[in-house]
Amino acid sequence: MSDQQPEFGRSVRFPGPKNQKQHLSLTKKQMALAVATLLVLAVAAWAIVASILPTEGMKEDAVLQACKEDALSQLRDPESARFELPETPERPKTKSGDEGYFYDGAVRSRNGFGGMTSTPMVCIGSWDDEAGEPDMKAVLLDLN
Repeated sequence: MSDQQPEFGRSVRFPGPKNQKQHLSLTKKQMALAVATLLVLAVAAWAIVASILPTEGMKEDAVLQACKEDALSQLRDPESARFELPETPERPKTKSGDEGYFYDGAVRSRNGFGGMTSTPMVCIGSWDDEAGEPDMKAVLLDLN
């Protein structure tokens, strides 16, 4: 048999040392393209992370919704409820130094006699970063 074609099951040896390292040489253009690609990937990763994290507006919406849900759970007729709350909360500092959320308003709902009554209420809470959700409590002030 000739040296040009190996027999089945035999290995072919190529000239040169077995463990010789080959270095890849890059041109300046290729290096610039690689750096630009890494920058684009870094910006894309930052954009994805930023889009997942809630914005301040999203937090305020979730806080207001949690406030209303807690208040509704305390009413006799929650389906009749109409809230009179400010659109944006006050932002007092908590004992730990974080900013909390505070709403001061009222809720109108049907009482036990079927009439509409207005009840003063406050909502107090904070944003739980670990859980990614608000921690709010509504307090309905019974003035009777």
